[in-house]
Amino acid sequence: MFETLHPSIQKVLEEKGIFEPTEPQREVIPYILEGKNVLLVSPTGSGKTEAAMLPIFHKLVDGNYGKIACIYITPLRALNRDLLKRLEDFGKKLGLRIAVRHGDTTAYERRQLSLHPPDVLITTPETFQIMFLGKRLKESLKSVKFVVIDEIHELASDERGAQLAVGLERLRKMTRFQVIGLSASVGNPEEIAKFLSPNESIEIVKVKLRKRIDVNIRAPQKKYEKEAQIMGSDVDYASTLMEMWEEINKARATLVFTNTRCTAEDIGMRYRLLFANPPIEVHHGSLSRKVRIEAEDKFKRGELKALICTSSLELGIDVGIVDFVIQFNSPRQVTKLLQRIGRAGHRIDEVSRGTIFAHTPVELWESASILSLLHEGRIESVKIREKPLMVLINQLVAMANSEGKMNAREAYEIIKNAYPFRNLSFEEFEDILNFMKDIGKVWYDGIAFGKTRGGREYFYQNISMIPDEKLYKVITLHGDFIGTLDESFVSTLNYGESFVMNGMAWRIVDIREDKVLVEYLRDIAMPPSWVGEEIPVPYQVASHEPDMKYLNSAAKKILENWKMDWNEGRIVIENGNGIVFIGVRGGSKANYTLALILSSILSQKIGESVEFSVSPYHIALFNPHVNAPYIKELLEKLRNVEGLVRLVAKNSRLFNYIFMHVAKKMGVIKKGADMKKVRIEKIVDAYKGTPLYKEVLNKMSFDYMDVEVVNLILEKIREGKTEIIVREMSDKSKILLEEHGDLVSPIIATRPIIEAVQKRLLEEDMILACLSCGKSIHIKVKDFKKPICPFCGSVRVTLLKPYEEDKLKILKKKKFTREEKKELDRMMAISHLLRVHKKAAALALAGRGIGLTTAARILQVPYENEFEIAKRVLKEELKYAQNKQFWDLR
Repeated sequence: MFETLHPSIQKVLEEKGIFEPTEPQREVIPYILEGKNVLLVSPTGSGKTEAAMLPIFHKLVDGNYGKIACIYITPLRALNRDLLKRLEDFGKKLGLRIAVRHGDTTAYERRQLSLHPPDVLITTPETFQIMFLGKRLKESLKSVKFVVIDEIHELASDERGAQLAVGLERLRKMTRFQVIGLSASVGNPEEIAKFLSPNESIEIVKVKLRKRIDVNIRAPQKKYEKEAQIMGSDVDYASTLMEMWEEINKARATLVFTNTRCTAEDIGMRYRLLFANPPIEVHHGSLSRKVRIEAEDKFKRGELKALICTSSLELGIDVGIVDFVIQFNSPRQVTKLLQRIGRAGHRIDEVSRGTIFAHTPVELWESASILSLLHEGRIESVKIREKPLMVLINQLVAMANSEGKMNAREAYEIIKNAYPFRNLSFEEFEDILNFMKDIGKVWYDGIAFGKTRGGREYFYQNISMIPDEKLYKVITLHGDFIGTLDESFVSTLNYGESFVMNGMAWRIVDIREDKVLVEYLRDIAMPPSWVGEEIPVPYQVASHEPDMKYLNSAAKKILENWKMDWNEGRIVIENGNGIVFIGVRGGSKANYTLALILSSILSQKIGESVEFSVSPYHIALFNPHVNAPYIKELLEKLRNVEGLVRLVAKNSRLFNYIFMHVAKKMGVIKKGADMKKVRIEKIVDAYKGTPLYKEVLNKMSFDYMDVEVVNLILEKIREGKTEIIVREMSDKSKILLEEHGDLVSPIIATRPIIEAVQKRLLEEDMILACLSCGKSIHIKVKDFKKPICPFCGSVRVTLLKPYEEDKLKILKKKKFTREEKKELDRMMAISHLLRVHKKAAALALAGRGIGLTTAARILQVPYENEFEIAKRVLKEELKYAQNKQFWDLR
């Protein structure tokens, strides 16, 4: 097979010890040499990159192409870095220049690429967009003859993919090129092929070789009570982590996948509580690039036994040889499991080995369903969103800025040729142009449209279609950048509080405009929350009956005592105490859709709010006036789901969040606007009936709902294929209400944890201030003996936290504002508390988030010693940490 390639390529392959092509290479190389468009779907480690690039190198070496001849697009910058390393060696030996350009590329490097374009440019979808704007780069695009899109399944389903699809059509107007798509797993290759090449033929090569997979599901068999005490967790959670640790130590290199960054951080912290310097690191997208690369390099060098990661390592980022994969809790989707397990034994001839660890009935049930589907070869389809209007605006502004002025009909034809916009009518297109004209993003005279100053500024701020959330950099006192936190989480924080990042606890020293300054804390803390973490469980998984043969004996024992007795042919509705439980296995999106509809109808009927919670397997409605028989009647009568969704979507808490994101991406709200000062309800009302409002509903419906599955469920009820059983609340339903979710064990006040808290409280730095002489001194709690001023001997002393130092100026004043008088009263109340309780009061006041009222509550019940005070402080700290995010939301 390689004999069809240029002799210089054969020589490089021989030098690398590659003599025989893999099956994907054998099938794909001839098609690419013939000039055909190709979609290659093949397992991880089967040589997809070389299958695409070897025949392209052949043509570049053999032909006379201009610069740039090939663009290679990946979804992640980290993939770009790895790809450059892999292809650069080929390039040097073949006399071809290969370069990378993305968001991290310096201004000097960008200028060099513009002046001296490479033969092959590796980039991201966002940087591909920018190339249409630079005069030299735009000229270079005319010579492009090959476009390779890696991990196409990651891009096709969202707005990034729609933006890329339009970008490809804009490129097709400039030059004729071959397109090659690469994907490890996709359930609907025919549609992905249309996405890549909507108007030209394309060969679909789906390599049927089945990479050997050895996966089992385990619940912990032993009880690790001592370790649970040290970790400050329940025994089941600790036991799961301990059995995971045993597997980590058996293997050379393990990836531990979690579904959320929060969980990864929590596991990392618990291991550090248990072991001194454990050979593990945490890895996810909110950690800084430097922290991630250091972790990857340590793992490659064998200095680490495991990386605890999220989807950040799902794709082909090079972390060296991985011989085992652990999935903590259900992976939620078949494709997720396939990609994650595929990281072990990366080569096609190696076995991918891994274990799913879980300790709750729902997680075990779901894991068994997913593993059953995997062995049946039933992989989820990639859904492609149609007509995303925010992308349409983005691309029309991009065209206006690139061309200066453009004929509307010509632009419409380019947009309509892109697969996600194939059903866009000219009337819809013109509505958007008029809307853009109204908000100042383009001018439009009914025939042509063109750029405006506001449009140019908008485009550069919104090149990326990824949702915007203001991010705060977490910086240590030594100036090291650890990672980023969402604004919504930072807004709940105060000075002196702590959180977990990179698997370690950090105390907040200062919060500035866009930075959180921290110091290391050898202690336990809660992990942060980040926006948009949950992976939805599809209907295919939720409705599937699991095969128990993949479970170990401990897992089977758990499920012997718990089994969902509702399925595709049976829905149960149960009456509880102020709760109606609906057992329906519709999956995350369908159940959310149905819950929102039912909640809205019921709220209107009874004149009170009906709250709800959902999982892929149930809906719970909370209101004492809701009853099961009426819900049954509603489900039997429900029609016109799509119309109902459009009516009730506004009632969802999600609506305003999505509206803000879409409004920014459509140029109605400026990027970086202080959302606390924006009256979002007023803006929503002002834009009813506009393309913005329509886009919010469409995005919400696509991202969070599943009207199709709800219609299917209701249709089966009407046809008598699904029966509805009404009964009283069962124990299995209560378990489901309590346990579904990506579980992070709450911190439990065990003796070792309380002792650590006591030690930390004693080491806290406080300000001892005198209300008589106005002088102050810094003092550690352990050094506080009696409430006496060291300067004047007065007993009228108070304690402040270091970040309250600016309040000392009140003590020097003779006249006070209302707020200052209030603060002085607080200081005097603390002084009284210190005179009564002495060091115990100082210990209580040193707690995180603990003020005068909470400290007084801690001290009002008799206590025997400092340990007892530390125990009460920890209880209040945990309560505060859990509640503060809800206060912010309210």
